[in-house]
Amino acid sequence: MIGQNQFLELFGGVTVSTIVTWVMALIFMIYVGKNAKSYFEKRFKSEQEKNEKLGEVFDAVKKVSTIESDIRELRESQERQEKRLRKMEETADKRERSKLRDSLLQNYRYYTNKDRNPQLAWTRMESEAFWELFGDYEEAGGDGYIHSVVQPAMNALFVVEMNDTDSIINLMHSRK
Repeated sequence: MIGQNQFLELFGGVTVSTIVTWVMALIFMIYVGKNAKSYFEKRFKSEQEKNEKLGEVFDAVKKVSTIESDIRELRESQERQEKRLRKMEETADKRERSKLRDSLLQNYRYYTNKDRNPQLAWTRMESEAFWELFGDYEEAGGDGYIHSVVQPAMNALFVVEMNDTDSIINLMHSRK
């Protein structure tokens, strides 16, 4: 019984309590291994979810960045359009002011010309039409010569009221 002797030599000193201790240790190791496996699986899933959420956040940040870039481009485009519009408005105002000034100067040259308007007078209707034009000219930003020369000369003209028909007839006949 060679095998038995060797077995006894090898395991002869092992008692039941030692075997129970070893079995308990083995069961403990299996239990701890399962719990550790479960813990690490949960931890791995948690990290994976966290990484997915971070990916979503990064995607959202990229979208916000793209939106900010688009907004910046729109703002710049709007500013360019506003500049063009302001320039167009300034040009239109300048043209309008020039037309009004030309009309005011034509009236000035006609009504203050002693040869064409010998009485240096005008009707209330002509006066009101001129001063409305003058107001439009001022609203359009007009100033200068019209105010310093034309306005005083036109204020000096005699105004014939519209109910004075004889004076209006006389005035119209005197004009060229």
